Amino acid sequence: MKRLPTAHLRTLRVRMSFAVFVLLALALGALVVLSSVQLRRTSLESLDALLAEKARQVHHHMLDSSASPEALRDVLSDGVMLVDARVSLGARRWWESDVRDMPHASSLGFSDVDGWRMLRVEANGAAIEVGRPLAVVWATQRDYLRAALPVALFITVIGWALAWMVVRFKLRPLRDIAEWAARLDTRTDDLTPPALKYPDEIATVARALWSGVMRLRKVRERERTFLANASHDLRTPIAALQAEVEVALSRRRTADEYREVLERVWTKTQHFERLSVNLLTLNRVETALPDLRPLDLWSVAAEAVDRFMPLALCLNIDLDVEGEPSDIEGDEVLLARLLDNLLQNAFRATSPGKVLVAVRGTTLVVEDNGVGFPDEVLRRVDAAGSRRTQGFGVGLNVVFSIAELHGGKVTLERMEEGGSRVTVTLRAAHDARERAA
Repeated sequence: MKRLPTAHLRTLRVRMSFAVFVLLALALGALVVLSSVQLRRTSLESLDALLAEKARQVHHHMLDSSASPEALRDVLSDGVMLVDARVSLGARRWWESDVRDMPHASSLGFSDVDGWRMLRVEANGAAIEVGRPLAVVWATQRDYLRAALPVALFITVIGWALAWMVVRFKLRPLRDIAEWAARLDTRTDDLTPPALKYPDEIATVARALWSGVMRLRKVRERERTFLANASHDLRTPIAALQAEVEVALSRRRTADEYREVLERVWTKTQHFERLSVNLLTLNRVETALPDLRPLDLWSVAAEAVDRFMPLALCLNIDLDVEGEPSDIEGDEVLLARLLDNLLQNAFRATSPGKVLVAVRGTTLVVEDNGVGFPDEVLRRVDAAGSRRTQGFGVGLNVVFSIAELHGGKVTLERMEEGGSRVTVTLRAAHDARERAA
């Protein structure tokens, strides 16, 4: 099978790796800069401590009458840090080192003058100035940056390479999910997506996709069932109607014969009308939410019996209703359609005969003394009152769908004394509210 192009995954990989590279470069760059600033501050603190120490030593030599200028020069050049000094007594310069051209410090304490770090103190009528060029501090900082920046860049590149490999490894489940989605076919049995074993966000995405696919599969199955039922129930009456018309037009007929043909055509068009209503109802049940409202199941049953009473009288059917008021929450239009279908099925199987509609609490029962349900129909209903397969035709499928939509179940029975019993068990009003909540 052709592999799904993963350019979008590669783009995500590049973006994530580049983000890691930028973050790592910024972090290491900030670390180098802060370290450089800290190094300069530390160098200045060390230099200030050195200048303070040399100023103290110069003051000590001034107080020692036996000390010579040469000894003072040796003190200033002790170690690797050479410090320049100047001693003034009032307006007269008493002593000055001649190593470098040190500027004058006009203020007491530490100050930066012309690229020098200066310290000026006054003691015993003398002004002592010591200083050292800041070029040494700057050179130390520059050397540190020259050494640290290449190292930081090298670490950034290594970190980016590692991030690239880690991101590529972590995105592999997404590539597997993408390829699984590309070859997905809801008609196959194995629809399990990969990456369900990963305990992270990718597994969450995979489970969400899996849930969505299963819902789409159910929708597809309902659509396929709807089309199958529609084609099955429409094919026979259309063929019969077409044959009826062809026979009527095959030769000249009398007015009474044409009237008889038209009556048969009218009967078939009534069947078409009921079938179209059932198909629309089934489509509504499968695609829309019910309009659940408090209602009296007894009133719904009584109204259905009133609608069918004229037809029952014409067919010599004894139609009766019994029971008492019962509060439920349901869609009145859908429940009326459920009763209409049950009564139509009972009338077709019972002519003449008796049909009883009973309301017992939240249970609706329709009984007849007709031919009873075939074994094939009874086998398609399980003990829980659900359809095992979709082989009932539109009428009974509408009954099962409406009952399931109301959280109920349907039981089909063939009575020993003859006839059929359909029991629809619905939820009480408070049970429906709890289920909705």
